[in-house]
Amino acid sequence: MRVMKKSNLLKLKIESLIKGSPLTTFCILLIISANLLQFSLKPSGFSQGDSWAYGYGSVRNWSNLSFTGEALRKWPIVLINTTLASPTLQTLFQFLFSIAAWCSLVWVLSKYLDNHLTTVLMTILALSPQVLSWNSIHLSESYAISTGIITLSTFFAKYKANKTFVFLLLSLFVFLNTKPSNFMAFLLLTPMLSLYLIKKWRNIKFTRAIILFLIVVYTLLLTVNQSKGKLQTDGAGISYAAAQSVAVISNVNPLTNQIYSELKNTQELRCLGNFNKSSPVALTELLKYKCGTSQNWLDQEFQRWYFGFIIGNLDYPVKLTVTTILAGNSPFSMYGGSISILPTEASQLFFGDRNFALRLSDQSSEMIPIDSISILSPLVFWLVLIVFIHLRNQLFIARKFDQVRSKYVMSVSLTLFLYGLVLLVVSAVSIPNEWFRQSIVGQISILVSGILLLSDVSKKYFKSFN
Repeated sequence: MRVMKKSNLLKLKIESLIKGSPLTTFCILLIISANLLQFSLKPSGFSQGDSWAYGYGSVRNWSNLSFTGEALRKWPIVLINTTLASPTLQTLFQFLFSIAAWCSLVWVLSKYLDNHLTTVLMTILALSPQVLSWNSIHLSESYAISTGIITLSTFFAKYKANKTFVFLLLSLFVFLNTKPSNFMAFLLLTPMLSLYLIKKWRNIKFTRAIILFLIVVYTLLLTVNQSKGKLQTDGAGISYAAAQSVAVISNVNPLTNQIYSELKNTQELRCLGNFNKSSPVALTELLKYKCGTSQNWLDQEFQRWYFGFIIGNLDYPVKLTVTTILAGNSPFSMYGGSISILPTEASQLFFGDRNFALRLSDQSSEMIPIDSISILSPLVFWLVLIVFIHLRNQLFIARKFDQVRSKYVMSVSLTLFLYGLVLLVVSAVSIPNEWFRQSIVGQISILVSGILLLSDVSKKYFKSFN
């Protein structure tokens, strides 16, 4: 009987999809087709330097899995990959998860907003190579993007409250435990996000608040323990926290000279020499085998010093954030092969390109060709547009149309915008390199915010003529 009910429910959902908006159905089929095409490019996916730490591969190494965070990577992704223990299945699961995420978002927004512009723009974003190609890469980005999108879908879903809340908890937990920067940005915006959660579930139960609190506390525990984990497979590597510090003080940071001028007289770092001229690989080797005192200082003292340095030099995070926006939104290359079924101009609504790349060489921090630089960065346009629309709405509040729905869309959009912006800053100052990879989640948060705003504004604009 239960099987029959589930079968009938699935049948009703399929019929609802077919009878729904032809545009929505077409866009969902595009998302499915594009993902399957990208998957066919290389079913085993593309492995990166630390893909092994996420459990990628055909060997089940359960030592990479820790439910207390005492591993290089947090357990949700590691558990999935280690359980599947097949590169092809691991890649396929990433694609299926992404398909479910983006299709659900397009579907719920088409029902909630009833705006074709939203459907088209969200589909273009989902099919952009800069987003789609991450499903072929065995790092954290694919799951971070997908769980973030599913979390957003719950805010517009018209399901029963209990079911929606369960989806929120599961997706939010995985999202916060994919990248440390995701969690740090969440902590900084927790008060505002909590207000929106309460607004979404006005009759929120005390037990639900406790569950959310426990998720945050548990994620904090995992994050703290992860920072102590060793990065190299031989077990003699530097900690995760020290590796982040190396990214800040080495030559991949374009502002490393500013860091060096403040730290060059620090006794504990003398062993590293002119570290602003050294690559992360060279510094890591020194820290592993020669400079134990330096590693201890980077482990225990650097984060505290770095926070004070940022507070006293506010131009530093501003410059790094600008670099992150420009270089991250304009990737010089992908992390693996990509296939696009859209014209290049469509993807350029959200992402651009540039004619230079920062390399891991002795002059990395000095290789930006200012005299001949060429960058296309649409994210700047979206940032200005979002700020303009929100300021306009604050100064000239419309009193027509569906105010309750409009205000809710504006609130969600503002939350996404602030979260994305904070995430860009956190990513920029914590690991100032690999701009595209480190900033992609923040970029998508901002871009989705802009799409929601355009949907709200365009709907008001067209209604004004009726």
